[in-house]
Amino acid sequence: MNNLYSNPKRKLTISYVVALSLVALLSIGSQYIIRDVIGDHKDDAGIINLSGRQRMLSQKISKMALQLTYSEHEKEYLDLLQLFQKTTAEWRKAHISLCYRDDAAHMNGDNSAKTQKYFLRLQPHFLEMDNAIQNIIESAFSDDIKLPLNQILAHEKEFLELMNTITFQYEKEAALRLHRVETLERVPLFITIISLILEALIIFRPAVNAISVYMKMLKEQNLKLEDAHNALKITLDQKQETQDDLLQTLKESHQIQLHANQRLEEEVEKRTQQIREQHQEILLKSEELRVQNEKISSQNEQLEKIYQKMTKSINYAREIQKAILVSPDTLVNEFSDGFIINMPKDIISGDFYWFYKTEQYKFIILSDCTGHGVPAAFMTVIGNAILHEVIINNGVHEPDLILKYLDQRLHDFLNITKSKSIRDGMDIAIVRIDEGSQKLRFSGAKRPMLLRNINNKILEFKGSLVTIGYAPWEAKKEFVQKSISYKKGDQLYLFSDGFQDQFGGVRDTRFQKRQLYKLLHNSNTESMKEEATKLKKALTDWKGGREQTDDILFVGLKL
Repeated sequence: MNNLYSNPKRKLTISYVVALSLVALLSIGSQYIIRDVIGDHKDDAGIINLSGRQRMLSQKISKMALQLTYSEHEKEYLDLLQLFQKTTAEWRKAHISLCYRDDAAHMNGDNSAKTQKYFLRLQPHFLEMDNAIQNIIESAFSDDIKLPLNQILAHEKEFLELMNTITFQYEKEAALRLHRVETLERVPLFITIISLILEALIIFRPAVNAISVYMKMLKEQNLKLEDAHNALKITLDQKQETQDDLLQTLKESHQIQLHANQRLEEEVEKRTQQIREQHQEILLKSEELRVQNEKISSQNEQLEKIYQKMTKSINYAREIQKAILVSPDTLVNEFSDGFIINMPKDIISGDFYWFYKTEQYKFIILSDCTGHGVPAAFMTVIGNAILHEVIINNGVHEPDLILKYLDQRLHDFLNITKSKSIRDGMDIAIVRIDEGSQKLRFSGAKRPMLLRNINNKILEFKGSLVTIGYAPWEAKKEFVQKSISYKKGDQLYLFSDGFQDQFGGVRDTRFQKRQLYKLLHNSNTESMKEEATKLKKALTDWKGGREQTDDILFVGLKL
């Protein structure tokens, strides 16, 4: 502090240089960080555009493959094939660029772990489509290309859905980076303001105090000189000389003060101008971000319209599925009591029941098709049509023979023997009821039948260990048929595996078949509708807030 009061010019100069250097470093650092993040966002825009274009190219490939299939002239076929080769080459290049973030395509950085998982799921569909595309490219005009065309169409939907998911993920990550830019813009501004406040408190205020002390010291020196003049009775010339020296000292001190004030004003003006320029830059960046947000909002609105259209189509498919199946009330009214619990995982279900009555027999069938959602629902339509053909049109009434013909017709329909990629099928239980002789005939493919007698004893009749579909029809499959006597009042149960496979409970485990059978034993009531209510409540309590694992179908009938 004594050095500051004795030589304020040097100390003030050093303080100003340090303060201005600190503010300059903060400004340069903040600009570097923001520009780096903006650069990443530019890459994001290119990736999102390329992802959307990849979807368009996959749809274009499917349309061109259809045009090639139905082309009637060889010249037209060759022209289309050349354009098809060019389009598929661009499609492959875009896929590689998205998967591996090709530097040559100006896509720096790496995909996130979540995006990489989506690409791993997408890869099998891409390889299948690429293999089919290559078969079409290598074919001649006279060749039949319907098989690779069907292969492309079979994987196009999953490919488009996963590309939608990947595009959404890219947009989500871009939005997070935009949010980070906004945060980074505020942090440097806040630090700069704090720095200016600290400069005022640590530099400017001590400088003013130092100048005041320095002026006070000059005045004290002036008084000492006057006292010395009076004490020594110096001559007039000496007094004048001393006064001149003192005046000169005062002038120099005044000049120092003026220079210090001028420097202070210049620095304040310079910093004010810099702050104005930084504020203008922030406004420009904010406008750019606003434009980007409007663009993203527009894209989100378009995606929402597409989603609503798809949901409407699936809801309409659900109504078609309901129209094909027998209504629950119609089925239950054929028996003295009963219930049907039908809880699809998605809008439409892959589980279905089937009922038919002749003069002698009643047929009740429950099937659990592969997967859930739209693909599984399509399998329910196929299964319903084949059962109608085998039982009603062809008059096959033995459950084991019905399963055998169903297995054969399903393979013929799906052409599984010519395409290893189709792995669809169904687990099924078939019960034929002869009320005259009070006999049941049961045969199942991996699905059991339960029979509860009037003493509340539950008997399990297991189905065969083979399923409908999957393996070629030529493979040996044995469907065992069982004949069971029953009494009036016995209760029959058929169900898919969705109930017992539901995750829940304290440890997040499956419900399990053993616990389901125990629940049935404890829920025996006079009314089967009350029993259905207990089953639903137990499932809801077990599941809690978790997502439903699979489609659930449960049929209970009183014989």
